[in-house]
Amino acid sequence: MKSLILIIKGFFIGIAKIIPGVSGALLAITFNLYEEGLNAITNFFDNPKKNLSFLLKVGFGIILGITIFSKVITYFFKYYYFLTMFFFIGLIGGGVILIIKKNKSKIYSIILIPFIIIYLISTLTGNNNINIENNFTKILIFSISGLIDAASTVIPGISGTALLLLIGTYNQIITLISNITNIEIIISNLEIFLPYTISLFLGLIIFTKFMHYLFKNKREKTMSFIIGISLSTLLILIIKTLNTPHQNTMLIPAIILLIIGYIIGNKLDN
Repeated sequence: MKSLILIIKGFFIGIAKIIPGVSGALLAITFNLYEEGLNAITNFFDNPKKNLSFLLKVGFGIILGITIFSKVITYFFKYYYFLTMFFFIGLIGGGVILIIKKNKSKIYSIILIPFIIIYLISTLTGNNNINIENNFTKILIFSISGLIDAASTVIPGISGTALLLLIGTYNQIITLISNITNIEIIISNLEIFLPYTISLFLGLIIFTKFMHYLFKNKREKTMSFIIGISLSTLLILIIKTLNTPHQNTMLIPAIILLIIGYIIGNKLDN
């Protein structure tokens, strides 16, 4: 029964991973899996049998959640982009409020740093579906995307999918994941799949050890940086979404979805 519970929890974390605005790491904290996960990876060889068992069960659930729901998310982004984004923006807003309430530090200079970083990234890319012809540049961009996804998997409160939307690689990655069982599509997109997955797995190891150190020694500064990333992502996504083609009649249902998303995001760890 305990094994099944771990898989189910991993399943919901996997769903959270592919929804812009929801932090998989924050959900892991809610399920009391976050610190155990950090310890299992960072101190793996202290008890390899127990740690491997834990990671495999949670990891299987995460992969299952991502694989099944990636097609659902792809559908809504294709046909209901404006409304879907308002719902996600609400989720981000609810999550940001939670983080701010929990963070007792007032290190505003650190909060401003990620604002500048995210702004520069969004300005340089500027598209929700980036189109790169040069293979070297493509490999570099999707390697960075893998590292971003890895960081967001480990750092509470950060939505990797929201950041991938900003740099313009989200649609390509989620489409590829939704067709993960189609070998022909994977092979034809190896210049995306390989750099993304390799940097993702390497990043998971690196950022886990990094976060284990930061939470232990630099907690207040770390939380301030997380707030900065969350707020900047929220602001830029709002601007970009409002600039996409939409009808005025969609604003009322969009606002309703925004409120619903906010309520869910705010209650996520209760």
